[in-house]
Amino acid sequence: IKRAPGLRCAVETIIRCMPPFINISIVSCLCYLIFAIMAVQFWAGQFWKCTADIPAGSSPTACIDAGGEWLNAPINFDNVGSGMLALFEVASLELWLDVMYNAIDANGINKQPQLNKSWWAALFFVVFIVIGAFLVMNLFVGAVVDTFSKVKNEQERNGMLSDSQQQFVTSMRELFNNKPEPAPQPPPADQPACRTLCFQLVTYEKGNFSFDNSIAALIGINIAIMAATWWELPAVGIEVGTDAVDDLQKTLYNEALEWANFGFTVIFALEAGLKLTGLGIPQYLSSNLNCFDLFVVVISVIGTIIDLAVGDSASTVSSALLAFRVLRVLRILRLALRFSGIKRMLQTLLFTLPAVLNVLILLCLVIFIYTVLGMNFFGKNPYETVTNHGKYGLYNEHANFRSFHVGFFTLFRMTTGESWNGIMHDCMDRNGDISALYFVSFMVIATGLMVNLVIAILLEEFQAKAIFDKSAISTQTMERFSDLWGQYDPTASMKIPAKKLSAFLQDLGAPLGISRDEGLLKAQFMAVQLGVPMKENKNDFIEVFTACARRHLKVDEIDAQVMHDIMEYMRASFPQLEEAE
Repeated sequence: IKRAPGLRCAVETIIRCMPPFINISIVSCLCYLIFAIMAVQFWAGQFWKCTADIPAGSSPTACIDAGGEWLNAPINFDNVGSGMLALFEVASLELWLDVMYNAIDANGINKQPQLNKSWWAALFFVVFIVIGAFLVMNLFVGAVVDTFSKVKNEQERNGMLSDSQQQFVTSMRELFNNKPEPAPQPPPADQPACRTLCFQLVTYEKGNFSFDNSIAALIGINIAIMAATWWELPAVGIEVGTDAVDDLQKTLYNEALEWANFGFTVIFALEAGLKLTGLGIPQYLSSNLNCFDLFVVVISVIGTIIDLAVGDSASTVSSALLAFRVLRVLRILRLALRFSGIKRMLQTLLFTLPAVLNVLILLCLVIFIYTVLGMNFFGKNPYETVTNHGKYGLYNEHANFRSFHVGFFTLFRMTTGESWNGIMHDCMDRNGDISALYFVSFMVIATGLMVNLVIAILLEEFQAKAIFDKSAISTQTMERFSDLWGQYDPTASMKIPAKKLSAFLQDLGAPLGISRDEGLLKAQFMAVQLGVPMKENKNDFIEVFTACARRHLKVDEIDAQVMHDIMEYMRASFPQLEEAE
């Protein structure tokens, strides 16, 4: 943990969340206690029910005479302890409707429930969910988000920076999103004329019409066609998985869709071939988007070849063929990346992946520990095969602690909230009420802390993006800087001749550059004033941006450790960057 700063941040957040969690737990217990006392007064001893079909209001004696069992609901309000546990389960929003329906049907002590006897009972649960679930439980989210923000700021030494210095640090880190992209370079003059024609075709652009826009439109149509497949419902008596079911799907409509998909596969394969010919293999593969396109095209072509070669004769390859077909949907990502808003959101999510991965590692560690404990506590419990008013029957072959892998996935399922309390009550029937401590503590740590920590990471990143968009150097400003640099540096070498710096600053405009109206002389004066280091009479992309950002934000000094961390981050992001002498 000490060697991984991101993991250290997550662990420190968890440790420092303990005091506020204790305070929130006290507040929650007080809230639950008030509602539990009220619930005990209303429904203590009234959730019992006969498993046999007897009239409402009948006694336990009548139930036994009818051959039924007089059972209590697992979630009840017979005492304050059971009531607080029941309210915690209701606040988790899992199986809470069962509790509410039992309260509505309650007909008195030792009486068979009557359907919809007390409709007003629903108001109790609605009020509690608003207060206990939507308000009190979300205090845990607020505590985790606030603590994570403080820990992150301390580790990044943000408390030592002024607002201008903080904006400068953020802009330097955001520079990773705005690397200049190399402009497509035509093939050498000694190459065949067909390569030049292919290059002109794939780079064609006139107004809003371009080769890439046309391909994007075709991708949209292809996705729509892939989503239009219709599965025909077999008639009664036709066995699933037989050739009769497969033949039923071969309608004229579905066959037309298959041929349309085949046509799009050919079109996209031709597109990849044209780009490979016009740009050349090295230049084509230098773009991550082109590599992604080529991967999808190869997968689509392989799937088409298998489909044509094998057809319906070999059912053993049907699953592999289905996988190849499904992967064609990945083209929608290429279409989504053309929208700046979606692209920025995907970039934000991408930046949170390392931090989220750290939290997932800790979550796996917690689940590992609780799985081992669960195997020792509940590993010998038999499956609950009976499901009735007194049992949920959820401790079964799908959710148990008899083996490690099943127990691990049982706890993972519980972190999603799926029937976690049903499993708990099945274990409580066999191991006693003390078992509730195991499940409640796991839900507090796994769901209340770990899952909320993921929310905190996402909120922190989106909040940082929102603040940056309103700062003196916005995302649009940085995109303008990067796009203009690409015009001066078509090969994306990250360097431009020093003699062109003044013209670059003049074209850049405010706030990082200088207005064209102020003249070239003023731009030359600014270029000298910036004092950008030169190597071989060239200025570096990072150095120029750093100087322009410092000038605009009036940042003369910055914490040495923070600047060192920034430069290390930049060197990892920009391998071309060399430390200025």
